[in-house]
Amino acid sequence: MMSLWDRVLERPEPDGHLVQFYDSDGSLGQSAGRFLFRGFAQSDGLMVIADAWHRELLRDYLEDMRVDTVSAEERGQLLFLDARRTLDSFMRHGQPVWTLFKAAIGNSMALVRPRAETGGLRAYGEMVGLLWDAGQYMAAVRLEQYWNKLLGDASVSLFCGYRLDVLGPQFQTSQVDALLCQHTHVVPGTGSNLEPSIRHAVEDILGRGALDLDNLLEDQHRSWAVMPRGEALVLALRKELPTHADEILARARLIHHAARQRPSVLVM
Repeated sequence: MMSLWDRVLERPEPDGHLVQFYDSDGSLGQSAGRFLFRGFAQSDGLMVIADAWHRELLRDYLEDMRVDTVSAEERGQLLFLDARRTLDSFMRHGQPVWTLFKAAIGNSMALVRPRAETGGLRAYGEMVGLLWDAGQYMAAVRLEQYWNKLLGDASVSLFCGYRLDVLGPQFQTSQVDALLCQHTHVVPGTGSNLEPSIRHAVEDILGRGALDLDNLLEDQHRSWAVMPRGEALVLALRKELPTHADEILARARLIHHAARQRPSVLVM
């Protein structure tokens, strides 16, 4: 059966605002590439706002799926934009300006032509990720708010990418709360289900039955994006068990890596 995350990538809501926190380009390429390809297959127009490396990564994914990207660009169904150049066009004094953002992105969206009248528009963007990497957190959140305002006025689905390790120390409520409130869904960023690895790590460190993880998940903020249980468990552990979280998540990383290398075996 198709998982929730499969459905979100294949048929997002018209104003769906997806985000992936990733630590490897491979994971991002697979998720964002699938998001774009499924839109292309459904006659949607595609807009990619990324750095040169990720533009080529996503172009390669689409080409591997037998999409003639050159022809798609020529007929206007596919548009590639440089993230830094686009971002600079509407940033003033370290903050995005709504009127400039609306003009820059609106004009770009107008250039994209869905293949059918029923087609919508799917966009992948990492301008917010550039701001986040530069430590401009308030500007990143404001830009997400501007995207939501724009999505509400158009039939657009957006996929955002942030280079952020979900098992690392930055992925905790105090850091990402505002981001989670601006998105509809968090796409798994580790390439596979993280929850079993975290559960095994908790048992290894604290002992079997020492902690009710399901109870921790009940406190998840209602205003947050829908997210995988693994990512939600990371946030819960960081908040509720700060003295053990680093050790548990370091162990979870080892278990998860081993499980991905040998899918049929889960190292204990």
